[in-house]
Amino acid sequence: MKKNNFYLLLGMIILVSMFSLADIDTGFGCFSDQDCYDYLNGADYFCNPVSFTCFKVEENLTAQSQPSTNSFSTNVTVKSTSSKDIEDLKTKIAVLEKNIVEIKDVVSAIDLDQLSVANDFYVLQEVVNGLQEDITAVQQQLNGVSNQFGSQINSISTGLAGLQENLNSTQTELSKVEDTLSKRQALTRSLIIFFIFVAVAATGVVYYIKRKGKTISPEVVNYISDHIKQGKKFPQIKENLLKAGWAEKDIIWAYQETIKHNYRRFKKDSLKKKEFRGSEKVSSNLISISSDKTKVISIVVISILLVLGLLFLIRGITTGKAISFGKLVGGEVNGTVGEVIYTVECTPPHILTPAGDDCCLDGNSNNICDNIENLITGTEKVLDACTSNYQCSSDNYCINGHCRTLSSLYEGKGDCSKLCDIYALKISTSDGETYNLQPKKGSYTAVGALEWKILQMPSHCKGELPIVPINIITKETGKIINEEVVALKQGEKSKVLTHPNLPSVAFTLKADRIFYSCPE
Repeated sequence: MKKNNFYLLLGMIILVSMFSLADIDTGFGCFSDQDCYDYLNGADYFCNPVSFTCFKVEENLTAQSQPSTNSFSTNVTVKSTSSKDIEDLKTKIAVLEKNIVEIKDVVSAIDLDQLSVANDFYVLQEVVNGLQEDITAVQQQLNGVSNQFGSQINSISTGLAGLQENLNSTQTELSKVEDTLSKRQALTRSLIIFFIFVAVAATGVVYYIKRKGKTISPEVVNYISDHIKQGKKFPQIKENLLKAGWAEKDIIWAYQETIKHNYRRFKKDSLKKKEFRGSEKVSSNLISISSDKTKVISIVVISILLVLGLLFLIRGITTGKAISFGKLVGGEVNGTVGEVIYTVECTPPHILTPAGDDCCLDGNSNNICDNIENLITGTEKVLDACTSNYQCSSDNYCINGHCRTLSSLYEGKGDCSKLCDIYALKISTSDGETYNLQPKKGSYTAVGALEWKILQMPSHCKGELPIVPINIITKETGKIINEEVVALKQGEKSKVLTHPNLPSVAFTLKADRIFYSCPE
């Protein structure tokens, strides 16, 4: 485009030059024809657009129309003028040619620069395209990594949720253990204090029984009695004994004992001999009985205290766990992967749960777990539609959303004179695990929040496809909150199993293969 503009400008310059070959350059500068007219006072002048000077128009036709007498001089003038113009024109043409060459060189340089720029632009475009492809590849890799990490994060979140659940369960159990220990420590302290009190009381009683009472000397009795017979009063007797070195309290005690002794003696002397002997016997018996009563009361009190202490002790010793169970995962006590095997022992009033893998309280001894009774209170125990085994009777399960027995899964087709039994299964899970199990075995997911266990299926008729019932156990902080059963044929996959408090749990089971034996 630049070349075309240049060539057009060059053509215009040459054309104007051709028209002005016969014209005379006056040298006056101008910008328009009016300037030439004003400066030179003539209409034969015009402003050259190239040199911006005033030119005078020379016409050969005018010269030729003049008389022949002037033709010679006119021709000479024209020729002279034409030679000068030709020289000027040659000079200008040379300058123009030089300028054209320079312009061509500049245009060539511009063309080279344009070609270089175009080449550089092409290279940059290739680089940009390569970078765009790299960005697309990196974006795809990032998407893949993001999806992978998202899946792993979901798995980790599920594991962390299960671990948090186990941690909460462990924390609850630790709190219970601490509470139990504090109670036992308080009970132990109470028992220690109680036994110390019993020991002190027993020691006091024994001391009281075995201690010897303070007795009065017969000489003192006779001395005080003689003074009384002489008519002396207590102050006189007291004064004499004080002079003899007695203490006042001992004098009072001795005087009282002497009065008692004289009274008993007077009472004996006033009775007849027979009555006296009977009275003496009765008095002896009374004294013996009184002494025996004291000993009996002491023994009874000590016995009662000892019995109470033993009762407290027995209560403290016998207070313990009413439930004892073990859980083996993969054959190990603290295993994390593998088959789950339960060994449960329940102490009354606890009984086994319907699944047989835990204990529950049976306060009314009707062989039904109290928590199950609470769930079905006020509702029918057997329902057609259900979401939990607890909504069905004891011989029914909530199988695929309906209360029914395991045997009702079969229609009785085929040869029922020959019964077949399931002895092994191959189960795959959505976690990517595969298990080869026998009935009554299972495993778990979400760190134990969701367990599954294969139930023992009744025999089925030969020719009918076997069905596997799997009990799904939902737990929270180690406690069972729901149970249901999914029944699968070979190749079938279960519905998506979820947990009410763990939204990330989405678990499925598939019966890849069912192994069963039938008689020939």
